[in-house]
Amino acid sequence: MILKNELKPFRGELEKRIKDFHLLSASIKKVNTEKVLCHNDLHGWNIKVDEKKTPHIFDWEMSSFEPPEADIWFFMRIEKFGIFFEEYKKVYGNYKLHSELLSFYAHKYSLNVLANCAARILKENHGKKQDKRDLEVINVQMEKLSRIDLNLGRIKNYI
Repeated sequence: MILKNELKPFRGELEKRIKDFHLLSASIKKVNTEKVLCHNDLHGWNIKVDEKKTPHIFDWEMSSFEPPEADIWFFMRIEKFGIFFEEYKKVYGNYKLHSELLSFYAHKYSLNVLANCAARILKENHGKKQDKRDLEVINVQMEKLSRIDLNLGRIKNYI
């Protein structure tokens, strides 16, 4: 019961994010965009840079054909998104990103992570160490969703 109380501060924000996700799910059906091969799990462990500064991407088991936003949103979670976005514009300057798609994929990923953590906490049988990790992950995911919202606002003139 104590752990359930730990989740209460997140309840309002989570309910809002779930509602937003449902609205986004309906609106993205209207977006007509090309599909490209997307990794679907881009993060630091899956990207290695060699001595020539060439990036190499690993772990393609979650890949699928999706709009480019399915991978781009991962970079919206990082603090130095502005640097990434400037480089992105140099290479793909003509491609207009869709804010609904960026937000949809961000919510899809983050809500899945949040649901898994919350489910473990609510079962209350995984030990204090796991519970602490899950609460930390929930905090981080909520921060990342806020950062994504902020970065969407920063690039709204481009999308």
